[in-house]
Amino acid sequence: MTDDVLVVRRRDFQVIGLVSIGHFFSHLYQVALPFLFPLIHADEGISYTRLGLLVTVFYAVSGFSQTPAGILVDRFGARRVLVAGFGLLITATSLYGFAPNYAALVVLAAAAGLGNSVFHPCQFSVLSATISEPRMGRAYSFHSFGGFLGYAAAPTIMGLIAPGLGWRTSIIIVGLVGFAALAVVALFSTGFRDSSHIRAELGLKDTPAAPLLSVLGPAIVLSFMFFMFAAGGQSGLQSSGPAALIGAFETSYSQAAFAFSCFLIAAPTGILTGGVLVDWKPTVAGVTANEVGITMGAFSIAAAMILVVSLTTLAPIWISALLGVAGFFYGLASPSRDLLTRAVVPPGSSGKVFGFVYSGLDAGSATTPVIFGWLIDHDLPRIVFMLAAGLIVAATICILTTRRFMPASRAPERQQT
Repeated sequence: MTDDVLVVRRRDFQVIGLVSIGHFFSHLYQVALPFLFPLIHADEGISYTRLGLLVTVFYAVSGFSQTPAGILVDRFGARRVLVAGFGLLITATSLYGFAPNYAALVVLAAAAGLGNSVFHPCQFSVLSATISEPRMGRAYSFHSFGGFLGYAAAPTIMGLIAPGLGWRTSIIIVGLVGFAALAVVALFSTGFRDSSHIRAELGLKDTPAAPLLSVLGPAIVLSFMFFMFAAGGQSGLQSSGPAALIGAFETSYSQAAFAFSCFLIAAPTGILTGGVLVDWKPTVAGVTANEVGITMGAFSIAAAMILVVSLTTLAPIWISALLGVAGFFYGLASPSRDLLTRAVVPPGSSGKVFGFVYSGLDAGSATTPVIFGWLIDHDLPRIVFMLAAGLIVAATICILTTRRFMPASRAPERQQT
């Protein structure tokens, strides 16, 4: 193995690690406060409706800010934007513990959402421009894996420290830990490449209309819809699925929680498997699997498993198994879906394009839990699973349609090594 190969490998692993750390804390801070809502309600007397509005504010600001954040990435570079946004998210999260009233919590939720908006455009721009092509699938999978670990860590951490320390001290501690992660990212990210480097190398300059025009092609709009439907199905299922299981099958709370733990544990396993799979590109029936085929196949299986839950009456252990399979294949599609988005990015525009497309995640996450909650309130628990499956199918249709608009040849933004 030559010295050049070792240098490239070391660079790739360092960048993947730094990006995954950032994604872990982004997801941790998205759900850290909501897991404290019961304690906040008991201590402060704030209704659950008003507490839920904090989540809506967070995701709304994050979603609307992702495209502007991506434009900043293309103009000024991902490293500076990422450090600034990460710092804002950490600071706002820490200050939750000092909020004197509900209005302050709303302002801090908006500030946290603004900080959160930088992660997808920054991190995907860096991965696209820096990581060697043979490791691209695994790079995307570890990035997604870090995010899922953040989601999984939040209830564990809060469940351990909040009962004894209270919600204010707990959120302050969790927030302050992020400053150590920020220091690591800031110190070791000097080797980041991103769309601003590509723009400089290609001599590209923006016109006032370019940021808007460059994200409105059919493939990119369909990619936005794909993420909106996919996140809507996942978010709605995670928020209302346990209650739906209890209502439809009369399971206990612990059985419902276990069933969705199977989904959440299996999904990261699928993500890591998907990264290896998309880099390997196996041949099935004489045809080489590509990102479209892997995403469509995995999402179709996930939707089918969820639909089976809605249409049958099964013992809790079989429901858990079906949701575990669904989670695995949902995760399996993650690296492929990210590479599909990368394939339609115009040269030098990954910041704004990834920012626009991934704002679909926030759009889906912010809207569907309300709809799913309405179904639970109106005693329609089985429709929760049908709707989740339907949204995943809609995402699959978007991917199938996107293939018609894929460029004939790809020019991915990456360092040629």
